[in-house]
Amino acid sequence: MLADRASIWNARPENRQRPSFSQWAGIHLLTHKKNWTEPQRQMMQRAGRYHALRGLILFVLLAVAATTGLAIRDRLIERDKANHATGLVGRVFDADITQVPGIIKEMEAYRAWTNPLLKDAKVKSAADPRQQLHASLALLPVDPSQLRYLYGRLLQAEPQELLVIRVALSDHGDALSGPLWTLLEKPTHDPAQRLRAACALAHYDAVNPRWDKAAPDVAAILVRHDPFAIAKWTDALQPAASFLLPSLAAFLEDEKRSLPERGLIAKVFGNYAATQPDAVPRLEARLAEEPPPNASAEARLAHIKRQASCAAALLVMGHGEKAWPLLKHQPDPTRRSFLMERIIGMGVDPKVLIAKQRHTHPSIQRALLLCLGDYGVGPLPQSERQNLLEEFDRLYLTLGDPGIHGAFDRLLRQWQGDDALKALDKRWTPGDGPGDRRWYICKAGLTMVRIDKPGDVWVGDGKSKHQRRVARNFAMASKEVTVEQFRQFRKDHVYGDKVAPTPNCPVNNVSWYEAAEYCNYLSARDEIPKDQWCYLPNAQGKFADGMTLAPNYWQRTGYRLPTEAEWIHACRAGAETDFFFGHSVELLNSYVWNAGNALGLSHPVGTRKPNDFGLFDMHGNAWEWTQDVYHEQTPLPGSKLREDIQEDLEVKAKVDRVVIGGSWGNQSVMLRSAYPIWYVPGYRSPGIGFRPARTLPVD
Repeated sequence: MLADRASIWNARPENRQRPSFSQWAGIHLLTHKKNWTEPQRQMMQRAGRYHALRGLILFVLLAVAATTGLAIRDRLIERDKANHATGLVGRVFDADITQVPGIIKEMEAYRAWTNPLLKDAKVKSAADPRQQLHASLALLPVDPSQLRYLYGRLLQAEPQELLVIRVALSDHGDALSGPLWTLLEKPTHDPAQRLRAACALAHYDAVNPRWDKAAPDVAAILVRHDPFAIAKWTDALQPAASFLLPSLAAFLEDEKRSLPERGLIAKVFGNYAATQPDAVPRLEARLAEEPPPNASAEARLAHIKRQASCAAALLVMGHGEKAWPLLKHQPDPTRRSFLMERIIGMGVDPKVLIAKQRHTHPSIQRALLLCLGDYGVGPLPQSERQNLLEEFDRLYLTLGDPGIHGAFDRLLRQWQGDDALKALDKRWTPGDGPGDRRWYICKAGLTMVRIDKPGDVWVGDGKSKHQRRVARNFAMASKEVTVEQFRQFRKDHVYGDKVAPTPNCPVNNVSWYEAAEYCNYLSARDEIPKDQWCYLPNAQGKFADGMTLAPNYWQRTGYRLPTEAEWIHACRAGAETDFFFGHSVELLNSYVWNAGNALGLSHPVGTRKPNDFGLFDMHGNAWEWTQDVYHEQTPLPGSKLREDIQEDLEVKAKVDRVVIGGSWGNQSVMLRSAYPIWYVPGYRSPGIGFRPARTLPVD
């Protein structure tokens, strides 16, 4: 190739005749210079210079191109970073405060571009506190002058803002703690700022002994806060929980605080107790404490109310193991009744009550059902209501315990209304006796409750107080006879409609004679043999002066009026207190239609809470006639009256009969279970009604 190219080039020494670069390089590789001829050497030298020049030109061109490309690339990268920085700044202003720290972290690699934008935006957004805050947070890592502004915003921040600001200022926590403690410890400062100072100190200085003194004020400010925001403030103070819990425990027992407020406090306490293992046991221990032996009645009541509040708080928190037993009925049910009130007022989750009542002691179940009646069906999801109502309807008709039946009665009346309950009652076979159930519905529609022979019963009041022995099983109507029920017997009965505005109010203006005649009507409706009826008309065939109680009436199974002792025992339902719900008149309005809540008239029967026998309106709504003659003197031991038997069977117009229970127009003193008044049997009053009873065979 060398010889050929050299001969061609020597013949025509033109550039196009020179060997190409690849040929030139190949000749160098494949031949030895010492073997080249002079013409060949000249050609290769000329070709070398030519290719070197072209290579240099190409290199220069490539270098220029590369430099230009790098410059363009750098400008593109710069533009992309600037665009990304602009996007980050836009995002930091648009973001929720909780997202701001993450965006600020992304800015670390773009500070050259973000900082001027942030400073410019902060100036332009002077009228927008939100953008000012976001810009200041974003500038803080590179601009310590933002500290002053952020400290001021910390003391005005909403909970979510505060959580972000206090973390952003963490590196300055030691420096900020001094002024924050000064602010917190001065009671004259704005409570809102003091709360925010406490939240910051909980993050910067959570173990400082100064919390011992500050905690009561902080807890008080916290629980006065907006209920919708309190959970967030609670979380912000979590590091200081151990200091706040004692004050919160005291607030739970503070009777000056409303029940809803204490329910909120219980939730805060429960939140903090989750990280403090001894908090709940300390509260549980309060339930077992006894008042001092020489404590006054007032002090004992205060002790009971404190325990009820603690128990309700434990239920709110979901720690009810030691609280549930307090709902079991006791001879003094005062604490139980206050606990029921607080379960409702402090907002224990009704789902918890529903679940518990399915698997518990009957008297606890009664209490829980009464609480659920006060809640109503509203708090339950629509998807659960129908199934639950079907379950409760079935249990209402099938469970044998009359107290549970009465509690379901009120619950379903509250949830579905009176008409729905009447329709449910019709599913009972009229006239069926108690059987395995301890209640039944007679053919006239009255629910009758079985009560086992009480034995000795305290009756009377004051100096006339004495015992009578009731040695028989009996049944008593769960409710007072209504206007509607009585007018099925006597259509033309004239009653006080101004004080009984609806047919399901207790009938009034009924004399003792008419009440006795109604009892015979019930016996006839239930097809009880006449030889078991308890009342005989007078010689004129009337139920009036001269009528008599049937011989051995107390053994007959026909309907009659209850004796005073039967009535009192049925009213107390195992309690030994003035009222079946305890001693305290504070609870009166939940159980009794009285002068304090009745507005001068009677109300539909069964709308106040029943007692544990399932009997409604035993206190208040209407006075009730009893079987008994009134005796001024305490009966002698061994007398028939001591055995709860009337010696004189004739009913005389001028001989008073005992009326008991109080009415819608009375104060508490006349509503006590053993407080009798008396009237002649022909007396009628808009405040007097009755409920029937009957003797049941001894098992």
